[in-house]
Amino acid sequence: MKASILILIVSLQMTVIAQVNRRSESYAPLSEELALQGIREMYNFQFDESRESFEQFTALNPNHPAGYFYQVVLDWFTFRMFKEDKDIWGEMREELDRVVIIAEGQLKMYPDDALSMVYLGAARGLKARIALSKNDFIDTFYDGYAGYSIIQEAMRINPTMIDPQIGLGIFHYFIAISSPMIRSLSYIAGISSSKEKAIDEITVVSEHGIYASIEARSFLMFIYAYIEDEYSKALVLSRGLAKEFDQSPYFHGKLADILLLNGEIEEARQHLELIPKLVVGLPDKYRMEMKNRVQYLQAESLRREGKPEEALELFKGLADLYTLEFKFNLGYIYLRTGMAYDEMGERKEAKKQYKKAVKLDNYTSAVRLSKLYLKEAYMRD
Repeated sequence: MKASILILIVSLQMTVIAQVNRRSESYAPLSEELALQGIREMYNFQFDESRESFEQFTALNPNHPAGYFYQVVLDWFTFRMFKEDKDIWGEMREELDRVVIIAEGQLKMYPDDALSMVYLGAARGLKARIALSKNDFIDTFYDGYAGYSIIQEAMRINPTMIDPQIGLGIFHYFIAISSPMIRSLSYIAGISSSKEKAIDEITVVSEHGIYASIEARSFLMFIYAYIEDEYSKALVLSRGLAKEFDQSPYFHGKLADILLLNGEIEEARQHLELIPKLVVGLPDKYRMEMKNRVQYLQAESLRREGKPEEALELFKGLADLYTLEFKFNLGYIYLRTGMAYDEMGERKEAKKQYKKAVKLDNYTSAVRLSKLYLKEAYMRD
């Protein structure tokens, strides 16, 4: 239950890239192009180039929160590769406070500045994420709900904005798949949505957004692959992202996983072979995470080929090496290790793995399938 509430609140962190209004006079000429360039460089793991683009944007627009917010997002993206999670958030708090102060200053002068509201709301969403890392659930709720409300007000003032809808859509999606109690509490707070409507909201951003299109496509890829079990839809999105951001080990890793879900083993292996080359020069922490990820996917490819014994040799020990704060991928390590044990007829060991996955209590199919296989052993088709 706690996981449901927290994911619901901090889903607002996904509103990390707001829309620049093309008719706005708040920005110097060419600023929008710099912002978009920096965003694309960030997703393509060109971090030095991205920082330079965002710094130029900020220099041209020193009194607007946008550039400062972009730099916070880049710091978040890169800090997670260099540092342990517990060390990240203190270094970001002052940067986020600066975004909030600048945005609030703009709104004092221009109360109906919807764009500054969007950045203020997004900053509050990230502050909620920091509070969550410290198990400060009161501030998590306070900042998360504040961020949601601020972005809603911005959309009321300027309903033509597209990109900010991603945060609302993601928030609505997690409400829709939450427990009845969470949905009831959300309804009392004036928040309600169906899953289909939420996906439609995010799809609009993925197809028509300027700055949040990439994040919207990435989110849809995730839910189609790991929650909705619509693997063909996930594959279309994943292929596009890996092609567009061909220097990103993250997108190649996701594509390999989703190819395996679609039964495309050989093509998945081609993308796995790229990853060691793409992580050269990246921090040791991230390279180790990707090394473990590649090993996991290699194990899964062997299991899908009908070689559970060989797969199990690679699966063993991976869960102990898992360091990421959120445990979505960990659930799949447990699930697929359990499936390999079941294929070998080692039911007792399989059930141990499924129980570990179920204990994570998240929305993914790893938990749902583990519950199923606890009742009835997995059998290959």
